[in-house]
Amino acid sequence: AFLNQKIWAERLDKAERSSFGLLISVSVFITLLFGAATYFLFPKMADKAADYIPDSLVNQISEATIFQLDSFFLDESRLPDAKQQELYEIFIKLREQADLSQDITLLYRSSTLLGANALALPGGPVVLLDDLVTLAPSNDGVAGVLAHELAHIALRHNRKTIARDGLYSLIAIMMSGGPDIAAGSEIMKNLVFSGYSREFEEEADLLARQW
Repeated sequence: AFLNQKIWAERLDKAERSSFGLLISVSVFITLLFGAATYFLFPKMADKAADYIPDSLVNQISEATIFQLDSFFLDESRLPDAKQQELYEIFIKLREQADLSQDITLLYRSSTLLGANALALPGGPVVLLDDLVTLAPSNDGVAGVLAHELAHIALRHNRKTIARDGLYSLIAIMMSGGPDIAAGSEIMKNLVFSGYSREFEEEADLLARQW
Protein backbone atom coordinates (compact mmCIF):
# COMPACT_ATOMS: atom_id res chain seq x y z
CA ALA A 1 0.00 0.00 0.00
CA PHE A 2 2.89 2.32 0.79
CA LEU A 3 4.59 1.63 -2.56
CA ASN A 4 1.37 2.13 -4.49
CA GLN A 5 1.21 5.69 -3.23
CA LYS A 6 4.52 6.46 -4.89
CA ILE A 7 5.08 7.58 -8.45
CA TRP A 8 7.81 5.04 -8.99
CA ALA A 9 5.75 2.03 -7.82
CA GLU A 10 4.90 1.11 -11.41
CA ARG A 11 8.52 1.36 -12.46
CA LEU A 12 9.53 -0.90 -9.56
CA ASP A 13 6.92 -3.42 -10.64
CA LYS A 14 8.33 -3.43 -14.18
CA ALA A 15 11.86 -3.82 -12.86
CA GLU A 16 10.80 -6.86 -10.85
CA ARG A 17 9.41 -8.47 -13.98
CA SER A 18 12.49 -7.67 -16.04
CA SER A 19 15.41 -10.10 -15.92
CA PHE A 20 17.76 -7.22 -16.67
CA GLY A 21 16.27 -5.15 -13.87
CA LEU A 22 16.56 -8.10 -11.53
CA LEU A 23 20.20 -8.57 -12.48
CA ILE A 24 20.94 -4.91 -11.79
CA SER A 25 19.12 -5.06 -8.43
CA VAL A 26 20.99 -8.18 -7.34
CA SER A 27 24.31 -6.65 -8.44
CA VAL A 28 23.64 -3.48 -6.46
CA PHE A 29 22.60 -5.51 -3.41
CA ILE A 30 25.72 -7.70 -3.55
CA THR A 31 27.93 -4.63 -4.00
CA LEU A 32 26.38 -2.90 -0.99
CA LEU A 33 26.60 -6.08 1.09
CA PHE A 34 30.25 -6.61 0.18
CA GLY A 35 31.03 -2.95 0.86
CA ALA A 36 29.42 -3.16 4.29
CA ALA A 37 31.32 -6.36 5.09
CA THR A 38 34.60 -4.78 3.93
CA TYR A 39 34.08 -1.74 6.12
CA PHE A 40 32.59 -3.33 9.26
CA LEU A 41 33.04 -7.11 9.33
CA PHE A 42 36.38 -7.89 7.66
CA PRO A 43 38.50 -5.58 9.88
CA LYS A 44 37.04 -7.15 13.03
CA MET A 45 37.67 -10.65 11.67
CA ALA A 46 41.25 -9.74 10.78
CA ASP A 47 41.89 -8.13 14.19
CA LYS A 48 40.79 -11.34 15.88
CA ALA A 49 43.00 -13.39 13.57
CA ALA A 50 45.98 -11.13 14.34
CA ASP A 51 46.31 -12.76 17.79
CA TYR A 52 47.06 -16.08 16.10
CA ILE A 53 49.80 -14.90 13.75
CA PRO A 54 53.00 -16.74 14.76
CA ASP A 55 55.85 -14.59 16.04
CA SER A 56 58.13 -16.31 13.53
CA LEU A 57 56.01 -15.02 10.64
CA VAL A 58 55.91 -11.51 12.11
CA ASN A 59 59.69 -11.52 12.45
CA GLN A 60 60.11 -12.75 8.87
CA ILE A 61 57.93 -9.93 7.57
CA SER A 62 59.89 -7.39 9.62
CA GLU A 63 63.22 -8.70 8.37
CA ALA A 64 62.04 -8.74 4.76
CA THR A 65 60.66 -5.21 5.07
CA ILE A 66 63.81 -3.71 6.57
CA PHE A 67 65.87 -5.49 3.90
CA GLN A 68 63.73 -3.94 1.16
CA LEU A 69 63.91 -0.52 2.80
CA ASP A 70 67.68 -0.66 3.18
CA SER A 71 68.05 -1.83 -0.42
CA PHE A 72 65.94 0.87 -2.06
CA PHE A 73 64.86 3.70 0.26
CA LEU A 74 67.17 4.10 3.26
CA ASP A 75 70.76 5.23 3.67
CA GLU A 76 73.15 5.16 6.61
CA SER A 77 72.51 7.71 9.35
CA ARG A 78 74.73 10.77 9.56
CA LEU A 79 73.82 11.60 13.17
CA PRO A 80 76.81 11.98 15.52
CA ASP A 81 77.43 9.01 17.79
CA ALA A 82 76.79 11.13 20.86
CA LYS A 83 73.35 12.12 19.60
CA GLN A 84 72.50 8.52 18.75
CA GLN A 85 73.48 7.45 22.27
CA GLU A 86 71.28 10.18 23.84
CA LEU A 87 68.26 9.07 21.84
CA TYR A 88 68.93 5.40 22.45
CA GLU A 89 68.87 5.95 26.24
CA ILE A 90 65.49 7.66 25.85
CA PHE A 91 64.32 4.75 23.70
CA ILE A 92 65.33 2.20 26.35
CA LYS A 93 63.36 4.04 29.06
CA LEU A 94 60.27 4.17 26.82
CA ARG A 95 60.63 0.50 25.92
CA GLU A 96 60.74 -0.39 29.62
CA GLN A 97 57.71 1.80 30.25
CA ALA A 98 55.91 -0.04 27.45
CA ASP A 99 56.98 -3.40 28.92
CA LEU A 100 58.17 -4.55 25.51
CA SER A 101 60.84 -7.09 24.65
CA GLN A 102 64.48 -6.04 24.64
CA ASP A 103 64.67 -7.57 21.16
CA ILE A 104 62.90 -4.47 19.87
CA THR A 105 65.76 -2.19 18.93
CA LEU A 106 66.24 1.29 17.50
CA LEU A 107 67.83 1.77 14.08
CA TYR A 108 69.10 5.08 12.72
CA ARG A 109 68.76 5.78 9.02
CA SER A 110 68.45 8.68 6.55
CA SER A 111 66.21 8.94 3.50
CA THR A 112 65.58 11.59 0.89
CA LEU A 113 62.30 9.86 -0.03
CA LEU A 114 60.75 9.35 3.41
CA GLY A 115 62.03 12.62 4.89
CA ALA A 116 61.33 13.46 8.54
CA ASN A 117 59.81 10.20 9.62
CA ALA A 118 59.92 7.19 11.92
CA LEU A 119 58.29 3.79 11.63
CA ALA A 120 57.87 0.63 13.65
CA LEU A 121 58.00 -2.78 12.03
CA PRO A 122 55.75 -5.57 13.37
CA GLY A 123 58.38 -7.39 15.41
CA GLY A 124 60.66 -4.39 15.69
CA PRO A 125 62.88 -2.56 15.10
CA VAL A 126 61.82 1.07 15.28
CA VAL A 127 63.49 3.07 12.51
CA LEU A 128 64.29 6.73 13.18
CA LEU A 129 65.30 8.99 10.29
CA ASP A 130 67.82 11.81 10.52
CA ASP A 131 65.54 14.52 9.17
CA LEU A 132 63.07 13.99 12.00
CA VAL A 133 65.80 14.40 14.61
CA THR A 134 67.00 17.57 12.86
CA LEU A 135 63.49 18.96 12.65
CA ALA A 136 62.60 18.30 16.30
CA PRO A 137 63.34 21.31 18.57
CA SER A 138 64.54 19.01 21.38
CA ASN A 139 64.97 15.38 22.39
CA ASP A 140 61.52 15.58 23.99
CA GLY A 141 60.01 15.91 20.55
CA VAL A 142 61.83 12.82 19.34
CA ALA A 143 60.77 10.99 22.51
CA GLY A 144 57.15 11.69 21.65
CA VAL A 145 57.61 10.14 18.22
CA LEU A 146 59.44 7.11 19.61
CA ALA A 147 56.69 6.58 22.20
CA HIS A 148 54.09 6.75 19.44
CA GLU A 149 55.89 4.10 17.38
CA LEU A 150 56.35 1.82 20.40
CA ALA A 151 52.65 2.23 21.16
CA HIS A 152 51.84 0.81 17.72
CA ILE A 153 53.84 -2.28 18.64
CA ALA A 154 52.36 -2.58 22.14
CA LEU A 155 48.82 -2.25 20.78
CA ARG A 156 49.58 -4.84 18.09
CA HIS A 157 48.58 -2.45 15.31
CA ASN A 158 51.31 -3.93 13.12
CA ARG A 159 49.89 -7.44 13.44
CA LYS A 160 46.38 -6.20 12.76
CA THR A 161 47.61 -4.43 9.64
CA ILE A 162 49.26 -7.64 8.44
CA ALA A 163 46.07 -9.60 9.12
CA ARG A 164 43.86 -7.05 7.33
CA ASP A 165 46.12 -6.85 4.28
CA GLY A 166 46.39 -10.63 4.23
CA LEU A 167 42.62 -11.03 4.33
CA TYR A 168 42.07 -8.49 1.56
CA SER A 169 44.78 -10.15 -0.54
CA LEU A 170 43.07 -13.52 -0.03
CA ILE A 171 39.74 -12.04 -1.12
CA ALA A 172 41.38 -10.53 -4.20
CA ILE A 173 42.90 -13.92 -5.07
CA MET A 174 39.53 -15.63 -4.67
CA MET A 175 37.78 -13.03 -6.83
CA SER A 176 40.45 -13.09 -9.55
CA GLY A 177 40.59 -16.88 -9.61
CA GLY A 178 44.38 -17.05 -9.32
CA PRO A 179 47.30 -16.20 -7.06
CA ASP A 180 48.37 -12.61 -6.83
CA ILE A 181 52.14 -12.47 -7.13
CA ALA A 182 52.28 -8.98 -5.69
CA ALA A 183 50.25 -9.83 -2.57
CA GLY A 184 53.29 -10.28 -0.34
CA SER A 185 55.01 -7.14 -1.50
CA GLU A 186 51.77 -5.19 -1.08
CA ILE A 187 51.64 -6.16 2.58
CA MET A 188 55.18 -4.89 3.13
CA LYS A 189 54.50 -1.73 1.15
CA ASN A 190 51.38 -0.93 3.17
CA LEU A 191 53.28 -1.39 6.43
CA VAL A 192 55.62 1.40 5.41
CA PHE A 193 53.81 3.78 3.06
CA SER A 194 50.09 3.48 3.75
CA GLY A 195 50.32 4.04 7.48
CA TYR A 196 47.68 3.07 9.98
CA SER A 197 43.99 3.86 10.23
CA ARG A 198 42.89 7.00 12.02
CA GLU A 199 41.63 4.78 14.84
CA PHE A 200 45.07 3.19 15.30
CA GLU A 201 46.82 6.56 15.21
CA GLU A 202 44.58 8.01 17.91
CA GLU A 203 45.07 4.93 20.12
CA ALA A 204 48.85 5.19 19.73
CA ASP A 205 48.76 8.92 20.54
CA LEU A 206 46.82 8.35 23.75
CA LEU A 207 49.06 5.56 25.01
CA ALA A 208 52.25 7.43 24.03
CA ARG A 209 51.07 10.48 25.97
CA GLN A 210 50.55 8.34 29.10
CA TRP A 211 54.10 7.03 28.84
